Parts: sequence; C-alpha cells; structure tokens
Amino acid sequence: MSTVKNQYWPAMTTTAIAENSVKKAAGVAYFVAAVTALLAVLAWLDVFYLLTPWSLLDAALFAIIAFFISRGSRAAAIMGLALYLVEAVDRIVSGIGSSSSGIVLVIFSLFFINGIRGSYALVRFRNSSQDMAPAAELP
Repeated sequence: MSTVKNQYWPAMTTTAIAENSVKKAAGVAYFVAAVTALLAVLAWLDVFYLLTPWSLLDAALFAIIAFFISRGSRAAAIMGLALYLVEAVDRIVSGIGSSSSGIVLVIFSLFFINGIRGSYALVRFRNSSQDMAPAAELP
C-alpha cells in the first residue's frame, strides 16, 4: 500500500523525488497536449469530431506549459493544473466523457498537484543548500 501512496502522493524529502514529480507532471502535460492536438487535427480533417480545430491552440498552450513545468516553473505548474481542471469541468458540464474519464481526471490531477509540490520543494531545497554553503570571504 505504501508503494501506491508513494507513487501518487510522494513525500517531498529529496531533490530526486521533487524532480521526478516535476518530470511526471510535465509528461502528463505533454500527453494532454499531444492527445488534444491529435483530436483537433482529426476534427480539422473532418474525420472525428470530439474537439474543434480551435483546440490546436489549447494543445499549443499545454505544450508551452509542459515545457516550463519541466524546467521547474511553479507558475506553469499551477497554470497547468488550473487549465486542466477548467477543461475537465467543461467536459463534465457538456456531457463529453465516460465513467473512466473520472479516474483519468483524478490521476492526472494528482500528477499536476505533485508537480506543483515538487516545484515548490525544488525551490526550498535550492534555498536551503544556499544557506548551508560557506560564505565567501570578503577581501
């Protein structure tokens, strides 16, 4: 049971765990961008209409957010979660999706939340390591 807990809610005790959480959040954001882009292109080509062709802008936004999440940006991690939740609420209200999409919503949201936690932990670790660094001697 603890391995499941560590997978979906890890304790941010080391830099490696925080970096891994940020990396997973960026991966989820890239995945959302790729799936959104694929469905938007299919709609643009009149093949499958789950999204509109305008969703390509949404996919581009997710790709940009994913890039900055991978660099440890706290603001991008928060924006990624917010954008994902807004779109999830829109899908729920419009009636698109199934019961399994609720499970995906929870899992992806956890990855985004852990990305936020990891990015804040990275800043905390960097600041604490700077505090422990020996002060430069003045001339």
